[in-house]
Amino acid sequence: MYNYRPAKRGHQQPHQQQHQQPGKQFANEKRQALVQKLDRSRKGELDELVQPLADLINADARYYTTSSCSGRLTLCGLKKKDEEVKDKEDEVLEEGEKKKEKSGSSSGNSFCSLFDRHKAGHYGQEIISSLKNAISDTPSYEAVDLKFEPVIFHVRAVDLEAATALLQVAIQAGFRNSGIVTTVGATEHSSCIVALRHTLQMAVPVVVRGVKVTPDEYIHELVNVSNGKFAANEAAIARLEADIRDKLYTAVAAEPI
Repeated sequence: MYNYRPAKRGHQQPHQQQHQQPGKQFANEKRQALVQKLDRSRKGELDELVQPLADLINADARYYTTSSCSGRLTLCGLKKKDEEVKDKEDEVLEEGEKKKEKSGSSSGNSFCSLFDRHKAGHYGQEIISSLKNAISDTPSYEAVDLKFEPVIFHVRAVDLEAATALLQVAIQAGFRNSGIVTTVGATEHSSCIVALRHTLQMAVPVVVRGVKVTPDEYIHELVNVSNGKFAANEAAIARLEADIRDKLYTAVAAEPI
């Protein structure tokens, strides 16, 4: 197994000493996450396509992945709640008591996925059937979008310098929707999460106000477009993996984690 370390730069040793304690805490958190195979995505586990990239990131002492998705084609529906159900949720149990908190949006609507696939395929007829069911459902879906969502990774970094280094490589590789979120925990050690996002998104309204607004032929064409995006998405994952290996890390032999 290999550990990946940044290429040597001047004045690096004082910086490492300065962050020694946060790094120790980070190492413990990383070890626990990898042993438990924690992935906070909706699926709860890594997609096979991104496993090599995740292994590469996790092999570096400065990073570990927290959630990911290799990319997907999905129907995202907005469903308006039945008025009777909505009225019951709005009831005040006792005078002056806070209203019961609703799930979904503040308007009483709820969002859900009607269709979800993580690889290219001939899904046109399957999507059309899902849309028919969505429209005939009671209450019906007010709006449905057909979306292609490209690969996304959330990576925990030991500090802001490490997070910035990964972000720069990702942006150069075409992941221009990426960014960094920093927080300060109870231990006063900052937490840096790098969100790696590509720009291959597609979102097309196919149901508006409960009415299907796209002909079946157009649905099939959108599936063809998404299949092209799946191919581009796979190439983007491969490029990011290569760029991280070549630009961010220098491979050296190390003991297994």
